[in-house]
This record gives sequence, C-alpha cells and structure tokens, in this order.
Amino acid sequence: MNFKLLLPLIFLLNTPVAIFAAESPVASQHGKTDLEEKLGPTIDKDESLPLVDEGTINFIGGKVIEYYKRRQLHEKPLDAYRKQEPIYYRENVVKINKWQRIAVIKFMSFFEGSRSEIRIYDYNGILINKATEFRGEVIIATPSSRILLGQRAKNYNLEKSILLDKNGRLVAELPHAPNAFKFGSSDDGIIFWILSSLVRDGQPRTQITVFDNAGLLLHTWETDKAQPVGFKYNGKQYKFDVPAPK
Repeated sequence: MNFKLLLPLIFLLNTPVAIFAAESPVASQHGKTDLEEKLGPTIDKDESLPLVDEGTINFIGGKVIEYYKRRQLHEKPLDAYRKQEPIYYRENVVKINKWQRIAVIKFMSFFEGSRSEIRIYDYNGILINKATEFRGEVIIATPSSRILLGQRAKNYNLEKSILLDKNGRLVAELPHAPNAFKFGSSDDGIIFWILSSLVRDGQPRTQITVFDNAGLLLHTWETDKAQPVGFKYNGKQYKFDVPAPK
C-alpha cells in the first residue's frame, strides 16, 4: 500500500507518504494558494508526548515550541519585496513515531515566488540539523529512514532534488531534467523516481530517473507515451506507472 496524500499528516505508517506539493511561484503573490488549502490545521489526537497541539509542540521533558498555521508578516506585498522577506508563512508539523522525530515544514510566500524549508527535531525538542530549503514537495519514506525533497517550480530551472536521512542530513543530491512534475517512492523506501517533461525533436516526452535510497542513479530513460515501468533491483521487483507526457 503506497499512500500519496496531499494533506497534513500526524502519524505516518510504514510506507512512504507524500506530504504536499508546493504551489506555483506565481500563484503565491496574491490571495489564498493551493498549498494553503491543503495544509489546514495540524492537531495531534494522540495524547502521548510529544503532543502537537493548536500552535504548539509539547516535547518530552517539558520543552514547548510554537508553530504557526499562518503568520502574516506584511500586509503590503511591496513592503515584503523591499525587505526581501516573506509576505506570510505557514508551518505544518509531522510526527514520525517510528523515527521518534518531529518534522516542521515551513512554506514561505514571497512577492515573487515561494520556497519551503524542513526542520527535524527529536522527541526532546532538540533541533538535530539546520533547516534545509527547497521548492517542491516532500516524501517521507519511513521504512528506509529517508526524506525526499522533490524540487519543482514553474519559474525556476531546478535540476536536482534532495535526499535526506531521518535527521535531516544530506544523503545525496539527485540530478534530473528541470521540468520535474512527479515524484514517487516504493513501499519499502528503497527506490525513488522522478518524472520530468521535455521536448525531443518537437515531440513531448517524459524523462524517468530512478535512484536508490543511497542516491545511486539506477536508470534513466525517456518515453513518449503512458506506460507501466518495471525493473529488478537487489533481487526485488519494482514497478510504477508513468503518465502520458505533459
């Protein structure tokens, strides 16, 4: 079973989970964004510590950290532009019981574009590693202790995604074509794939790039049609579907 949910999550099962897809950089300039609709409130229904409550994370040992579902920093976008600061930001909290980690994913909306960052805390509230910035979506692969920051944005040529371990430390940078539109992971978290759009001889094509959980490039190829993809790695069969080129 492979969950691909564009929702805020608290408890993650032992399968990879897609947390959210970041909005278009252009869409972040005015009004309510797609990502803003997807995030919603983050409330922990499990009363065991750490407890994710309305606006606070209560860690083991008594430490409390605030987070913001939405914090407006500037009423006028031009003020944010002049100061090179976000217009507003939102934070989503993910409690990963298997790792005993808390991930805080922060989305920041700027006058031109948007970007996100992820911070990882242990259950005592200690920030394990500095925040990692990215543009795109997050896949948390609990079985292999990996976090994929799949990078994509309409107004930027992003030619690599980022693979982290459960402590937010860099495992590898994953190169791919700039127009990535879909990211995925196998149920066991061993295989990650990135689909990118490109044009070859005037025809739309999809580039498929596959990596293992150490960041090793396993396969890369192109197709001009929708098709299932299957291959064997370390004695195990993997498969996923590739949509028609965009």
